[in-house]
This record gives sequence, C-alpha cells and structure tokens, in this order.
Amino acid sequence: MLVNQYKKQNIDLIEITSGDLVITLSTLGAAIYSIKYLGVEMTHTPKSFSDWVKPNSYYGKTIGPVSGRVVLKDRSILLHGGKDGLSNKIFKSSFSIYNDRVELTFNYSNYKIIYIIYNDSFEIKYDVELKKESYISLTNHTYFTLGERNIENLSLKID
Repeated sequence: MLVNQYKKQNIDLIEITSGDLVITLSTLGAAIYSIKYLGVEMTHTPKSFSDWVKPNSYYGKTIGPVSGRVVLKDRSILLHGGKDGLSNKIFKSSFSIYNDRVELTFNYSNYKIIYIIYNDSFEIKYDVELKKESYISLTNHTYFTLGERNIENLSLKID
C-alpha cells in the first residue's frame, strides 16, 4: 500500500494505492475525488478542479447532515445540507497504515467519516455524535462510470 498526500488550491488530496485500486480522497467534503482501477477512471468528476470545489458541486463529496431535498417551513428547498452542508466543509484528516489496509479518517465537528481501503476494495463508515435529537441522513455523492464515458455502452440489469 502506498499513500501520497499533496495540496491543490489549499485542499489536501490523499492518494492511496492498494493493489490495482487507486483512490484519491479530499479534505473538502471528506470526498472521493477519483477512483481508478487497473488505470481506468471509474468515477465522473468535473474536468476542472475549480469546478469541482464550487459550493454547488457535490461530485464525490459527503452529503449531509441531511441528504436529498428538504422542504423548509417557508416552502424553500434545502438541497444536500445547503451551503453550510458537509460537502462545503474542510475536514481534518489522519490515516493509519496496517498490514492489510489503510484507514483514512476525516473529522469535522461531531462528524467522522472513515474510509477503509484494502486489496482492491474500500468501504465508508459514518460516525456521528448527536448532542440533541436530530434528523441525519449522510451519503456519499460519487458518480460511477465503471470505465465508460458513453452511456450508450452501459446497461443495468435488476433481477
């Protein structure tokens, strides 16, 4: 396993190589910036990094505290946690390397997002300490392309 950390526009990007998997994570929104498998890009991200960091760009970012659309009392719609949502926050990061995996932890306030990368796989764990009863619905907003850039070459089958 190999971990490489660098900055782009004052945002930390952490690239982890595990087997044939290369996953790049970001402190902005505790995000998945990209996933490559066997050298092929598996996720869709804007071509420009400056487009990716915009407040209304959710590609690969952690969405919350409530994902989706919420209708507020004034009938306006709050999308993906709004401008103060987790997708726009800079998280602190730390990582631990073990024999069989890397664990990268992102912390912001009472939110902890943990990526566990091992072999050619990864998982995401969410840990939140609520101080009062509250709605919570966290998710990751990654768009997977599975290596295809043309939707005509993709198909989905559900039994």
